[in-house]
Amino acid sequence: MKPCELNIEKEAQDAFLLNQDISHQFLLSECELDGTEIAMALLAGCVGGLVDLFCVNDFRVLRTDKAIGFRSHSVNNLRDAGAVNKGISKVLAWFDSTRLAQWLRDKCKVPYDKTRDGEVLGLCHFVHRMMSPGHSPDWIGFFTGVSDIMQGNFTVIDNSGQVIVKEGGSKVSFLKALCIQTGHLLSDIGSPSGLPYPFLHLLMRLDGKSPIDDMTWNRLVKNLYIKGYNFNVFLAQHVPVLLSQMLVSAGFFLKLKNGDLSCMEALSKMDNNPKLEKMKFIASMVLVVMNACKYRVLAHGNIMAINPIAYIKAAKSSVPVAKRWLMDEAEIKRHNHLMNHHQKKGDELQAEFEELILRLKLSKSTT
Repeated sequence: MKPCELNIEKEAQDAFLLNQDISHQFLLSECELDGTEIAMALLAGCVGGLVDLFCVNDFRVLRTDKAIGFRSHSVNNLRDAGAVNKGISKVLAWFDSTRLAQWLRDKCKVPYDKTRDGEVLGLCHFVHRMMSPGHSPDWIGFFTGVSDIMQGNFTVIDNSGQVIVKEGGSKVSFLKALCIQTGHLLSDIGSPSGLPYPFLHLLMRLDGKSPIDDMTWNRLVKNLYIKGYNFNVFLAQHVPVLLSQMLVSAGFFLKLKNGDLSCMEALSKMDNNPKLEKMKFIASMVLVVMNACKYRVLAHGNIMAINPIAYIKAAKSSVPVAKRWLMDEAEIKRHNHLMNHHQKKGDELQAEFEELILRLKLSKSTT
């Protein structure tokens, strides 16, 4: 092999190794997680999972011989099943004792707040909020409640899962109905029974038996509500999820700060960052796995051990990660970074060449 061919082969090999090194450094700094970042994500997920295990619907107080219920001599309502549950219930109970809550109860009367009706099977004081969709703190319940107030109707789901609409009240304007609906929900939020769990009323319309202790869906939902599976629990279930996400964000921010970035630069880099999205996804999956173990292993299938918010968050966290993977965004960014690097080097060499030519021209002109 000729010397010139050897030089060309060596230069090509050096160029390949240089491209490989630049690509590796870029991917590691912008797209791929290092050991520290993976550890932070796992730790944040474990912390959230432990809070979910012991502080939100504590598995130690849930009965394991039946799907729903509590162990004997422990608690009789989910508001006492964990430190987070107790804290949220205390705050809402304090609000319920204020003058504002009392004023809202007096001023925001609604036609769907009945506790007795001979034509509605199963309606009673303990479950009337669960049976009337207008009490549900979600957009379906809010729409139904405002509509009932405007028309003076009473909409209820009976024991057979049928929706019954009874007319007869006075009609009001949309804006007044909107204010009354908001005020009535606020007046009920801190009461002992509380507001229903969002969207849970939809299960009351399902036919047949649920997989839980051969109960009908209607009875299952009512039992859950009576045992305290309400809006308070919905708020409590957000705590471990938000905690794990906040720990991930805080850890990633501190890592960027240690990389000689200012606070504003670090916050700016966190926006739509693929590494941070991967870390949040990992933390969410760890929390989901721990909650699944809580439900299947520790609580032996007690449905009150499930944290739906954790599963919803994990699904949401997977969307940007899956989207970047399907679009091969890391490879596109790596290619663009490599091209920009070589373009910059080419511009520098071109500037050096032009400067050299200029110097040669100046030296000839002086001679």
